[in-house]
Amino acid sequence: MTPEEVLARLDAPLSLRRRVGYLTLAFTGLTASALIGLLWATEPGLPTRTNVAFAVLVTIGLCWAVFGGWAVTHPALPAGGAGAVGRPTVALGQCLPAEVVG
Repeated sequence: MTPEEVLARLDAPLSLRRRVGYLTLAFTGLTASALIGLLWATEPGLPTRTNVAFAVLVTIGLCWAVFGGWAVTHPALPAGGAGAVGRPTVALGQCLPAEVVG
């Protein structure tokens, strides 16, 4: 595969299947965040640990929604996209305690 072919593939628009998949991901993230936020708002007097867990879950859902929306509007990652996605994932894995990872 030549560099020109790789660049042509990177600039190709998303297929309908992927577009629908990313939109589904975005709406699922929004729905999950809304439902968890609703549950959080209607349960007074929760322990601090539970409030933190709900906040993290709402944030994760919103991040998936933002990613799904971004993926539909920006169909191709930059040339260094894999490294840009992989580095934060590895860094997060290093920060998590061993009990969480397994």
